[in-house]
Amino acid sequence: SQKDQTVNYPSVILSIHNKDEFLGTWLVSTACQELQEFEYQQQKYSIALRNKKTYFPFWMQLTKFTHEQHSQTDIPKIFASNIDIYNNEGNLQYSSLISMNEPLRDFNKVFYQASFAKNVETLSILQVVDNPWRFSPYISCTLIFLGLLLQFSHKITNNLLKKSKIHE
Repeated sequence: SQKDQTVNYPSVILSIHNKDEFLGTWLVSTACQELQEFEYQQQKYSIALRNKKTYFPFWMQLTKFTHEQHSQTDIPKIFASNIDIYNNEGNLQYSSLISMNEPLRDFNKVFYQASFAKNVETLSILQVVDNPWRFSPYISCTLIFLGLLLQFSHKITNNLLKKSKIHE
């Protein structure tokens, strides 16, 4: 949809004050490529708002992109990326398939197949999400299972004791 293709640019209106002096107001945005400057006490300063860069101990290469639509519609049926993951020395570590409902989970991150570029078969858009607690659902399910096991075993034990007292 058109909404998926809209780019949001973080921006801020910044007013700079010294104790007694107003130095100015600027609109700072990641959409602006040029640095904005101001001078204070014969010293020049630059203002910029930049996207945070995160460096990973690996890099990825797209080897194949698959895009299928439901028949006679523009609704995606499958879009998936086959990728090779290399360490920073350039050695192939492994290959992976990232698709709409099958993300890649590694490096405490989750890589989702977010979108793709139409009419370009060599561009795949991934969304990266931090996932430091990826084992928490398994821990939660284990705790629930142990709680249920304890509850049912307590109930069964009580019922067996009651039956043995009745038969005495």
